[in-house]
Amino acid sequence: MEASDVYNAFYALVDTFLQLHSGFGQNIVSWTVEPTECDMYFSRADETVTLDILVWPDSGRSSFRQENAFSASGSYGEICLPFWRSLRGLQGRFPAVELEKAGEICFLTGS
Repeated sequence: MEASDVYNAFYALVDTFLQLHSGFGQNIVSWTVEPTECDMYFSRADETVTLDILVWPDSGRSSFRQENAFSASGSYGEICLPFWRSLRGLQGRFPAVELEKAGEICFLTGS
């Protein structure tokens, strides 16, 4: 999947998982695969983490055109750990310099 850098989803996912691991909370992570956009809604109450994914066909984000693409609830390990493992897997596939450069570009451009 070719993800767009419109939103800095990498750092948003990491922050979300750290927040949810610490306890209660909720966060929205936006992800873009041009022109499609999606929001991943993560929330935690007690030991249950819920993930809802809403997808829009384009950046217009009309509520009439959104699709409830996915919903799941489970423990932190069931919902967040697969994402975390995938993000950590990037470290093994790309040199640290490339990952740092991509992160710096996202930070500097606000995307």
